[in-house]
Amino acid sequence: MDKVSVIERSQWCFAAGLCGLIPMLGLGPAVVAIHLYHQTRRMARGEWNPAGAYAKTGFVLGWWGVASFTLTLGVLLQRAL
Repeated sequence: MDKVSVIERSQWCFAAGLCGLIPMLGLGPAVVAIHLYHQTRRMARGEWNPAGAYAKTGFVLGWWGVASFTLTLGVLLQRAL
């Protein structure tokens, strides 16, 4: 395991999670954040990740992005009908 790669992926996860909060455009980055989180956890395999808080926050932001996309899409479809 390369610590530098784990730290970089954790930071990318956080950045993607933040971008995932953009309404209607953030679904892609949100899914990427969730994927990067799982990938980072597999890479670390129980070892301490110095940037683990970034990965966890990115994961949570990613799920918020997915939820906000779903709710926004639901509201738009409801109003269209």
